[in-house]
Amino acid sequence: MTPNQTFVLLYLFAFVMRVPRIVERLKAPMLRGPEWFFGAAVPADFLEGPGRAILRNYRWRLGIPWAIEIPLLAAILLLGGNKIAILTVLLVITLFTRFNYYWARQWAENRARGLAGAISEAPASAVTLSLAERSLSAYTERWVEASIILFTAGSLAWLARLYAMPVDHRILRVVSGLTAVSVYLQVGLLLLKRAIVRSRSAAPADDPKQYLAWRDGLRRIATTVCDYSRVFVALMPLLLELQMSTTPMNRAAAQTASFVVLIVVTLFAAVWEWRRRLHYLKVASRTKPAKFIVMPQIPDVGRFVCFRPSFPALLLNGPGGYALNLASGTARVAGLYAAGFAALWIALVRA
Repeated sequence: MTPNQTFVLLYLFAFVMRVPRIVERLKAPMLRGPEWFFGAAVPADFLEGPGRAILRNYRWRLGIPWAIEIPLLAAILLLGGNKIAILTVLLVITLFTRFNYYWARQWAENRARGLAGAISEAPASAVTLSLAERSLSAYTERWVEASIILFTAGSLAWLARLYAMPVDHRILRVVSGLTAVSVYLQVGLLLLKRAIVRSRSAAPADDPKQYLAWRDGLRRIATTVCDYSRVFVALMPLLLELQMSTTPMNRAAAQTASFVVLIVVTLFAAVWEWRRRLHYLKVASRTKPAKFIVMPQIPDVGRFVCFRPSFPALLLNGPGGYALNLASGTARVAGLYAAGFAALWIALVRA
C-alpha cells in the first residue's frame, strides 16, 4: 500500500467518523423542541414559515469547509502528496470548521430572534455562580494519561535507538522534529484543557442546577476532545519512527501495522467521545437557554475581537454579541504559546 493510498483510506475513515457530528449540527437548531431555534424562543410553527429558509441557509453554510477542504487535498495529492502541506490544510480546515459553525449558528440564531413573530426574551433577573473548585483530576481518565505516557516514552526510546544506529541524518531530523512538535502540542492541549476546566459561567437563579449540569456536560465534551487529540499527537511520532526504522523489505508490513493501530485507536476514542456527547445532548435537550444582561459600556464587543484589559474574561457579551477579548490572561497565554510554536518551527526548518 502506497503512502497516498494509506492517506486516502485514513481520510475516508475519518470522514465516516465525522458523520455523527455532522448530523448533530444539522439537527442542532431543533434540539430543544419546536419552540426553540438554538437559544432563540420562537413560535411552535416557526419552521413551517420563515424558519424554513433560515434552517436551509444555516445548513448550506455548514458545508463551506468541505467545499474548500476536498479540492485542496485532491490537488495536493495530485501534485505529489506533500505531507506537511496535507497536515497544514487539515489543521487549518479543522479550526475553520469550528469557527464556521459558530458563525453560521450565530447568524441563524440572530435571524430567528430578529424576525417578526419571534417571542421576546427577557434576560435573567438574577444569576448565581458555582463556587465549587474544579481540578484537572476530576476531568481526567487514567487510561488516557497512561496511554499518552506510554506512547511518548516509546517514541523517545525509539528516537534514542535511532541515534545509536547508522541512520541517515535526514531521517533523524524528521523524526526528532516530529517528536519535538508532538511534545509541544501536548503542552498546548494540556493548557487548553486546564483553561476549559477552570472556566466559570453564570447560571439563572430560577433553575441553576440544570443549567450548570448542561454547562458541565459541555465542559466534559471539550476536555474529552482535548484528551482525544493528545492521544493521537502522542501516537503519531511512534508510528512514523516504526516505519522509518524498518528495512525496505519490512516497511510495507510496518505501514500496515501502523494503519491498523491507528484505526483501532480511532474507533475506541470515537466510541468514548460519542458516549459523552450523547449524555450531553440528553442534558442539553432538557435545559432552557438563558439570556444574560449584556454590558452596554463596551459597545465595541460584537466585532469578533476586542481589547479590554479591565475585563478578565476571554469572551465578552456586549450589545453586538460575543467577542474574543485579546487583553484577557487566557488570550495572552495563547499568544505566547503561538509565538513559541512559530519559534520551534523556524528552528526545525533551519536545523
